[in-house]
Amino acid sequence: MGSEPTKNTSTSTNGTAADNGEVRLMQAYLLALRQYNGTHSGRGIDVVNGNLNAETRRACNQFMQSNGGTCSLNTQQQVDVVIATLRRAHDASNTTQGVDDSLATRTRLSRAFEGSRAQQLYPDLAHIHPQMRFPLAAALHDLARQGIIVSIGEGYRPPERQEALVMIGYSAAVPSRSFHSYGLAADLSVRTENPADRFKASAPEWQTTLAVMQRYGFYSLHANQGWDLPHFELPARTNELRSWPNGSDGFKDIPDNKIPASWRALNERALERLQSTSRQTFMR
Repeated sequence: MGSEPTKNTSTSTNGTAADNGEVRLMQAYLLALRQYNGTHSGRGIDVVNGNLNAETRRACNQFMQSNGGTCSLNTQQQVDVVIATLRRAHDASNTTQGVDDSLATRTRLSRAFEGSRAQQLYPDLAHIHPQMRFPLAAALHDLARQGIIVSIGEGYRPPERQEALVMIGYSAAVPSRSFHSYGLAADLSVRTENPADRFKASAPEWQTTLAVMQRYGFYSLHANQGWDLPHFELPARTNELRSWPNGSDGFKDIPDNKIPASWRALNERALERLQSTSRQTFMR
């Protein structure tokens, strides 16, 4: 997440050893495991608020009892046990297996990216899923032609950083539920004429950026959910994403019908250029 949304106010944890950040992390895992606020229709960032309320306690007690433990939070050791149990349960639910049938395409796209103009202009694209690199570069280049300078603030995000963002109230997604964990999300930084408009959706630069990014097939959290202005990702559902197998190169094996048509066209052009370059080299 590139912006810093207003942090949720937190109440006291009622004398337990868990601080508000740890409560947020517990809530995020309980939410991901469908143990907490399953009927809540609001945004995850509103539910994962650090308040150790009755609903959070109920969900924690129910989960821990079903896993042979107790939701005791009186000491730091007990808090660590609860969080570790939640993390293990969710990691176990995230195992994926399958045929990695798009590895050849991803490998060729990685080769096409190496030494390309896209890599020279946007080296941070190396931390983005290979099938998203050229579409993102094309969108940023389109914006640059319109005089709007955009840089990539963050692409792939390690699990420990994702958890840290949950604990300080900047995210509600545990690592395996964040598109950043798969290199399929990018937080953008847009240079605005007025520095005070850097994270204002009403700024002309952001209005153009939102329109261009969506035209190139990116899903905007701000346009669709009303928050996290800098965040753009693959348009797919989180549970679908988690069910796709992890490729041997560490990236998700995305089904063809889940890749936006604009992405496919741009990637095919990149592969055609790679093939043409290879032929010219061979004939010299």
